[in-house]
Amino acid sequence: IARGDWDGLIAARAQAVAMMNTPVFIRWFWEMDGNKKQGYISSPPSYQKAWRHIHDIFAQAGATNAIWVWCPNASAFEDGKALPYYPGPAYVDWVCGDGYNFAPNRPGDEWESFAQVYNSFYSHATRLGKPLMVGEFGVLERKPGEKEQWFRQAHDWIQAHPAIADNASTRCPAGLAGRIPPPKAVLCVSAHWMTEGTWVTGME
Repeated sequence: IARGDWDGLIAARAQAVAMMNTPVFIRWFWEMDGNKKQGYISSPPSYQKAWRHIHDIFAQAGATNAIWVWCPNASAFEDGKALPYYPGPAYVDWVCGDGYNFAPNRPGDEWESFAQVYNSFYSHATRLGKPLMVGEFGVLERKPGEKEQWFRQAHDWIQAHPAIADNASTRCPAGLAGRIPPPKAVLCVSAHWMTEGTWVTGME
């Protein structure tokens, strides 16, 4: 990417985003620190160069409505794997984390609350001075009622952490404050959604 092999495609996408005339969140190459993505990345510096190159093409195309969301795994902020991939403050608008409670289905994993999954992300990511975003998150089944309680605790945790809960109105990039509504709900889609349906828990 940084070599320019995909510039035509990237420029076309940038022009399309610019024509939308509304904020567009771009979460490019999320979870870059994870094992599943290592076959696509030669090194953290190569990732940084690719990100910056894409960002620059969008800027040249006038896609100033693009909001750049850098999103490693939430756990990577604790073990130090995330920050080597950080493209830099001039190239990132929001810092995001994807976090899951994989127990009891993944061998060796202990059951973790939403707070346990995201506490380290919050403490480290706030130091970057950007609004924070909870990206993908989820929990597997264990005992009846635990998944519902996990999501309700997630709601309470988000509301108690202002860098996330208040960012839509007070921590947006310049010119976007007031244009992005605060979160109103979390939508949970069950793995068996065709028979169990979905539910929404209010954020207020």
